[in-house]
Amino acid sequence: MPNQRELAKRLGMSQSTVSLALRGSPLIAQATRERVRAAAAAMGYAPHPMVASLMERIRTARAVKDAGCIAILVDFPDKQAWFDFHLAYRQQYEAIERRAGKRGYRTECFFLQAPGMSPAVIDRILHARGIVGVILAGPRTATSIDGPAMAWERYAWIKSGYTWEGARMDCVSADNRQHVELAFAELARRGRRRVGYCISRRMVPRANNNWVAGYLIAQRRLPAAARIPMFVTDPTPAGQARFARWLRRWRPDAIIGGMTEQAWLAQWASDATATGHDNGTPPEFCVRWRWPGGTTCSIEENAPVIGETLCDLLLEKIIHNERGLPAHPRTVLIQGTWHEPHLPPLTGRI
Repeated sequence: MPNQRELAKRLGMSQSTVSLALRGSPLIAQATRERVRAAAAAMGYAPHPMVASLMERIRTARAVKDAGCIAILVDFPDKQAWFDFHLAYRQQYEAIERRAGKRGYRTECFFLQAPGMSPAVIDRILHARGIVGVILAGPRTATSIDGPAMAWERYAWIKSGYTWEGARMDCVSADNRQHVELAFAELARRGRRRVGYCISRRMVPRANNNWVAGYLIAQRRLPAAARIPMFVTDPTPAGQARFARWLRRWRPDAIIGGMTEQAWLAQWASDATATGHDNGTPPEFCVRWRWPGGTTCSIEENAPVIGETLCDLLLEKIIHNERGLPAHPRTVLIQGTWHEPHLPPLTGRI
């Protein structure tokens, strides 16, 4: 296998020029970078993993002014709308930015829903600026990119989560199935044996169906008498009425759900107090995602770790000159952690 020195000799360039070109450095002209990458592919050049790792350690041990730019493609109109939609998106972005900065890279966001933007326009911008690494940030709903509009072979790619449809590339995601299994196990540790599970209808197919898979696996581990049918939420008055009937029918010790069900549960308990109807002790509530200031048990998604991993894997691709979509995409799952307020174990039930 040829080494970098042989590649430089074949091209009539210095080894440092070849090295910078292969890493997509903006210090090297775009035409030169493309020429070097084409020659490397033709000669079958691939960086030695141990040497590449050593050089990366050496580079990160000293300040690097500008190693290049990482593009972040976002399916929102602007950064504020993106951050407002979910705290995890802001946390992932900030982690990507910090991690990239430590390695001398800048980040720039490109918003697919911004005026005048489209995959084709963004592709032209990325190519003109010599950007070779792209992260697809987690979108709001199932989203796809127009394949012919993007020159996939020009860039190293990685995506956050499963929601980008049709984009067969390496992926970093929260381990949502593990989140649900963990919540069931920890609630059982707190003395809760009959645990109900709520999920909104739009979330059922999300995350590669892992929200539902976690529930089904947890149910199989319970005795038959402790199993409670999953409640699928519709955020409507009729859905709230169905939720109240589900509570009275199954009498769970605890509920795993989202913000909608948490509000409904509080309303249900308040109505019972106002009418003098004794519904018993309300079930303990566990929120699927931890939010700042939350007072209930919850699952910490570890969004900053997802962001760091996205950045690390993308830079690994850039260093190894890996461009285009992989034949066999990999998925890296980041496990969640249990967050429990300082509350005593609960034993009552409704």
